[in-house]
Amino acid sequence: MAKSAKKTTTKPAKTVAKPSKAKATKVQPKPVPVQKPAVKPKTPIKNESEKPKRPSRVLVKVIKKATVPKASKPAVKKKVEKITTPLQHALLPEHIKLNDKEKDDLMNKYHIQLRELPKISINDQAIRHLGIKERDIIKIIRKSPTGGTTIFFRGVVNE
Repeated sequence: MAKSAKKTTTKPAKTVAKPSKAKATKVQPKPVPVQKPAVKPKTPIKNESEKPKRPSRVLVKVIKKATVPKASKPAVKKKVEKITTPLQHALLPEHIKLNDKEKDDLMNKYHIQLRELPKISINDQAIRHLGIKERDIIKIIRKSPTGGTTIFFRGVVNE
């Protein structure tokens, strides 16, 4: 007779959690009651009579401090700004005041009058050092790397 073959299977060991002695129970916190603010919400005031009344008396405490007499200040004199040196900057063109002979030659050469020239203010910073007055003519020499040298004339006005 034939031997009967027995199948042997091995089962993996099960892990069993050990029950604890004390039962764990979930404790839910009690809800905290929400307190309403004691102040009423503000409502828009429609007219002056609805404004809340304020006390008419206010207590103010005034403390006097010892004052020290200040030294008298000397009279302030107006500063007259006189510029005696010309402004020097690479981008500022050269400004020259024409004398009366050059002024007449310019007017006759181009057949123009002073009012036909472009204007420059007597308060212009570039010409203040020249000692100019109204109706003078200023010669402006601009140097440009692409355009060479260009000459412009301006009539001085008091504006």
